[in-house]
Amino acid sequence: MDRNRFKLLLEKGNLSVSDRMLDQFEQFRLFLLEKNQQMNLISQGDEAKVYERHFLDSVGMLRLSRFSQQARVVDLGSGAGFPGIPLKILRPDLAIDLVESRLKRAHFLSEAVALLGLEHVHVLGQRMEEASSELAGATIVVSRAVSQLINLAQWVRPVLRKSGGSLLVLKGGDLGEELKRLSRKKAAFGIGSVDIVDYYPFPEIKSEAGRKLVTITFERLQ
Repeated sequence: MDRNRFKLLLEKGNLSVSDRMLDQFEQFRLFLLEKNQQMNLISQGDEAKVYERHFLDSVGMLRLSRFSQQARVVDLGSGAGFPGIPLKILRPDLAIDLVESRLKRAHFLSEAVALLGLEHVHVLGQRMEEASSELAGATIVVSRAVSQLINLAQWVRPVLRKSGGSLLVLKGGDLGEELKRLSRKKAAFGIGSVDIVDYYPFPEIKSEAGRKLVTITFERLQ
C-alpha cells in the first residue's frame, strides 16, 4: 500500500489527514524498517505491509471509540510504537504516554518521537505497575493485547479509577474464559462496563479474523 491509498482509506473513514501527517507516517515507516534490521520490532512478513498491518490497525480505534480533544492517552506495552504513535500523528491534540518496559524498545520510541517532531509525548521505560504515579490524569489506556484482560485491568486500575476512564484492548482468539475471569473482579476493580465489538475499522482491507476491540470502563473513585 502506498501513501495515496492510505490517505484515501483514512478520508473514506472520515479521518482527516494532512500532507505533513502523511510525511510523518512515511518517515516513521522508513525509520521502523531501518531499525527492524537490528531489533526485530515487527515480523519480516509485515515489512511490506506497515500501512495496513500497523498504521491503519492503530488509528482504526479512532473510528470505533471516542477520543476527546486533548485527552491524555497511555499506550501500554507500546513496543514499536503501536498504536500510540499513529494515534498521535493523526490526532496531534492528544497527549500520549508510551509505556514500554524493554529498554531497547523504549530507546527506539524516544528516537522515533524526536525524529517525527512529536510534542507532548512521554516515553516511560518501565512496567505499568511501576509507572502509575506518573500517569495520573490519564483517561484512556490503549493496548494491542500484551497480556490477559484481567492483568491489563489490574495494571491500569490505579490510574483510571482516580479520574474515571477506559481501557481499549485489541485482542484475537476466544475471549470467553478471559471475560469470565474479568467479570468476577468487576466490583473489586471498580469496572462499570465491558463492551466488545468486532474490529474491522476499514472494511476495504483484510483484517485479522476474529479480532475484537474490548472497552473496559472504570468508575471514578468518589
